[in-house]
Amino acid sequence: MAEPAFRARVRRRDPAAWEALYAAYGVRLRRLAHRVLPARLDPEAVAQQAWVRGLHKAKHYDPARAPYPWLSTICVNLCISLLRREGVRRRHEQEVIHAEGGIGLLGRTGGHGESSARVRRGVAALARPLQQIVYLRYACEYAMADVAQLLGISEAAARKRMSRAYEKLRMDLDDLKGLKD
Repeated sequence: MAEPAFRARVRRRDPAAWEALYAAYGVRLRRLAHRVLPARLDPEAVAQQAWVRGLHKAKHYDPARAPYPWLSTICVNLCISLLRREGVRRRHEQEVIHAEGGIGLLGRTGGHGESSARVRRGVAALARPLQQIVYLRYACEYAMADVAQLLGISEAAARKRMSRAYEKLRMDLDDLKGLKD
């Protein structure tokens, strides 16, 4: 790996050189991603993305530099970018949870036609705690355990709120089908 000829092959994207790199550093790069990222952010996918990005940026690789520090820098930068995006998303959700006037952004999410407009109006008519849970569960696509954690309540309490929201929506929208967990 330290030979200049091997490093030049890495720069030229020689498949055999990249296979050798993966054999030598694949496990280390995955471990690095697992150390930096929480499991919910899929460190395996980030490690694989680091290999892809490295291959695409191979022409910019400096053969005087060892390959693992270069690849690990790519991996760490991808992890940091993902953590920043996740942090911005979480902050935005917290702002929406605590904002006046309820869920706000649910109206921008999926669905078409009159039935989706009726669902949005039905959700807007719910009490604020019920709006929050519907927004987090369906607009943000969080699992119930994550919804409970974000709201600072137990999972059982979150499920009970969701059940109350369903019941109120069913009463208001009894002719619409498809309201389910």
